[in-house]
Amino acid sequence: MGVARRYSPIGIDFGAREVRAVQLVRDHAGVRLHRAACPPSPLSQPRREGGADATAPAEHTHPSDEGLADAWASLQRRGFRGRRVALAAPGGSTKSSVVECPRPDAVGMVNEIVRVELTRAHALEPGSFETAWWELPRRASKGGAVLACACGHEITRGIDERCCALGLDVVAIDVRSLALARACAPLLDGGERVLDAIVEIGWDCSRVLVVGGGVLLYERELPECTLERAQDQIAAELMTDAQTARGAIFKVGAATEGTASGVLAPSVRAGVARLAEPIVGELGVSISYAVRNYGLEATGNIALVGDGAVIPGLPALIGEGAGMRTLVWEAPAGGCGGRPAMAAAWGLAARFDRGTA
Repeated sequence: MGVARRYSPIGIDFGAREVRAVQLVRDHAGVRLHRAACPPSPLSQPRREGGADATAPAEHTHPSDEGLADAWASLQRRGFRGRRVALAAPGGSTKSSVVECPRPDAVGMVNEIVRVELTRAHALEPGSFETAWWELPRRASKGGAVLACACGHEITRGIDERCCALGLDVVAIDVRSLALARACAPLLDGGERVLDAIVEIGWDCSRVLVVGGGVLLYERELPECTLERAQDQIAAELMTDAQTARGAIFKVGAATEGTASGVLAPSVRAGVARLAEPIVGELGVSISYAVRNYGLEATGNIALVGDGAVIPGLPALIGEGAGMRTLVWEAPAGGCGGRPAMAAAWGLAARFDRGTA
């Protein structure tokens, strides 16, 4: 008997420049892309030439009611199936803590400990938030622990109510870093005692995630390390416009002297090197922390996602600096569906536990 075809929820990742949406399908041939789209974001605003607009929204927030309606109307025209959606909690809306638990396998006990510790650590009102947690590898000198996250009811209920008004069924409000880890799992070593990393390089923020034994251990945002800033610095140095600087970044990148030439190349290479430097530094700090606390070995891979992942020479620059093999995430799909910037949407869609036939 064949395997019944099953469609995933529509994974939707709201960026400041575009909405990234992915739906997968599972059948006898495995899992593959059903639909992907990346229409302009309702969060986007006109940008002042020569510098970032201070009022522009950050990545991974959620749009207004009108913007959400416009985004859904755009996706409806693109062949997605059903009205079930999986979204990421808005940027900055979650709080996290490592919580000591004598028995991480005792779910009821852990739930209670997590609620109490998150309330205490972040001065939250008891009963005012949703929680998610996952067990961490046994630490080198301590007992069991979990990484716990909280998101306020006003956030989760607000998202659910706004989506319900459009006839959408919100099957998950996920931790975005978990969605990235889910999408990148095929690129990571995933060994029980091995450390891997995920680096996201975006227009408004970059991130470093550390994964140990296939489990997300740590996340650090680098809000000053952005493609926007790199573009503006290069444009200022070359006394050119942002569009020209942007084109040069993605054409020249960190390519060596032998592979790229012209008057722009030295400034562009220097700008991309400046972009990579804090990422490499944070990788060193984060991996050292994980090695020290969990006794794992930094012998895994770095998965590179986000728009910056395709900058020529940048993966090699990061990999050499961190001393780990760097792989660019690319889904087996044509068009926008395979872009490294779509990784979070893929990870959100990969929740087949909440899919539809």
